[in-house]
Amino acid sequence: LKSITIRVISGCITASADVSSVFIGNEFDIDGTNDWGSPLYFFIKGTNYPFAVIKNSYGDVLTASGKEWTASIDTSDIKNSNGKYVDAGTYTIYVVKLAGGVSVNQISDIANLDNAGLVSAYTTVSVAFKQPFIIITSAPEVLVQGEKLEVSGTAEGDPYDVQYYLFGTNYFRFGYAPVVN
Repeated sequence: LKSITIRVISGCITASADVSSVFIGNEFDIDGTNDWGSPLYFFIKGTNYPFAVIKNSYGDVLTASGKEWTASIDTSDIKNSNGKYVDAGTYTIYVVKLAGGVSVNQISDIANLDNAGLVSAYTTVSVAFKQPFIIITSAPEVLVQGEKLEVSGTAEGDPYDVQYYLFGTNYFRFGYAPVVN
């Protein structure tokens, strides 16, 4: 009679973000490994923001596949079921492998993640979302009608353009100006 030893190793999911903080409106990448099979789903919870599934710009649930996976998260696409966008603050991204036959709609809050019947495994990554801002470094104090207006400064968050507003006596104008690198 011989005895054998069987060692059972459970799979795992790893995840890391390519940044520790990101300006709201910009993208960041999360990548990792997955021993549980595909697909992986992404949920988010954070400052003044309820637990919710992350969707892409087309409104589809964001997923990733493969033993080594990567997902791009565009912070301008993240909004909850009430249409609320994210505020500045620290957010936890949940990378989740659902149990067979379970849909993302069944995962309504963080407590569901510890329900062994719904989730096979999950891991988390924290990322700080920062509010983009503009610093004006040069602008004329007085502008005479017909003069060219030139304003310079720094737009943090790498926006494509900025919106401006001009107010005066019986005068109002707004528009967009490109950000030049």
